[in-house]
Amino acid sequence: MLYDLTRRRPAPEVMDSEEIERGALEGALRGLIRMNTVGNGVGIFWPALHRLLQARGRAAPPLRVLDVGCGGGDLAYRLARRAHKAGFEIVVDGCDRSIVAVEMARETNARAQSDSQFFVLDVETDRLPSGYDVVFTSLFLHHLSDRAARKLIRDMVAAADSLVMVSDMIRSRFGLFLVYLATRTLTRSPVVHTDGVTSLRAAFAMGEVRALLEEIGLDGGRLQRRWPERFLWTCETR
Repeated sequence: MLYDLTRRRPAPEVMDSEEIERGALEGALRGLIRMNTVGNGVGIFWPALHRLLQARGRAAPPLRVLDVGCGGGDLAYRLARRAHKAGFEIVVDGCDRSIVAVEMARETNARAQSDSQFFVLDVETDRLPSGYDVVFTSLFLHHLSDRAARKLIRDMVAAADSLVMVSDMIRSRFGLFLVYLATRTLTRSPVVHTDGVTSLRAAFAMGEVRALLEEIGLDGGRLQRRWPERFLWTCETR
């Protein structure tokens, strides 16, 4: 199916609807966790985290990390496990505007025996809490308008003591192909089948990400293209 990808086309997603049934939302979140596992979710963020951990040294207290728009919370315990295997300790908390997502994240991390904390927060109206060394967001920016995206990035930079990381899908023909393939092969959720293409059409192109960062005076960070058709922006805050 052909779509016009020349510009962002943000549109309401089924997952974001207040009318969605709990079971359908939980099924969609499980599908996204599976896709995140296959799609190198941890691998995108780990190198920058590892460099920061090495710079701090093994004697430093556990690194405090916040996942904004955490969904089902899988990145929290997966990143903590990766750090532990490397000889470091981190605690990854998470926030999301969906109560169902936060509850699922709590249950998922409890089963993984994680100390992570999860709480409800709407980035469009609420301020991010301070006290975190690292603040990151994964596959969430496309849910926001340009204005809300600028606010979120500013708030993340203000909240993080050391590092900010922003990653999302890239709007492109190849990205559309990957999204369509992944949503049809990795989950049976009809919500994900529908929202996958909606998300891709709402995503930023690489040039738009650069322009967004320049508009808010944050073009000094590092913007990279990462597999599979993702971008990663990293910015040291001190």
